[in-house]
Amino acid sequence: MASHTLIIGGTGMLSGVTEFLSENYDTVSLICRNEKRINLSLKNINPIILDYSYYKFLSKSLESSIKNFGNIDLVASWIHSSAPLAPFIIAEKINSFGKQFRYFDVLGSAYANPSEDNSERENSFLKCENILYRKIILGFKIENNISRWLTNDEISSGVIDAVKKDNVETIIGTVTPWELKP
Repeated sequence: MASHTLIIGGTGMLSGVTEFLSENYDTVSLICRNEKRINLSLKNINPIILDYSYYKFLSKSLESSIKNFGNIDLVASWIHSSAPLAPFIIAEKINSFGKQFRYFDVLGSAYANPSEDNSERENSFLKCENILYRKIILGFKIENNISRWLTNDEISSGVIDAVKKDNVETIIGTVTPWELKP
């Protein structure tokens, strides 16, 4: 049985995740804006060149990808806040095909802010009956009492680990103490 995954953010911060997925899935649909950033050494990539803030085109492109390569089993998604509806459009489109899938939602450190309630986002995903929602929060590192942001390699390694372990929630790095956030 063929396996199909979708990655958003896979030519930048999650490029290591794209490589991992290409080694473990028959087809990796890769949403990106710049086809020049696609790793051409990966043979099973289905490039979907688009700006995900164009919601109608996003939905139609996903539908075409699913029809051509089969249902999507797993999503790894890093979507900027400039396209707030994109994650839900993706989840709803995949959900409409009626097969269970895992959705790894990669989120910035702001989602760990103790003074904020971000449960509305998670609840929006859970409206899709076939979704297994997984939250990945990107934190920071503290070294010698100095904090710094995570590197792309640290992020990719953490996301890969979360996918392998199928964690419901993962924090890559740390988010405490919050006051030390860079």
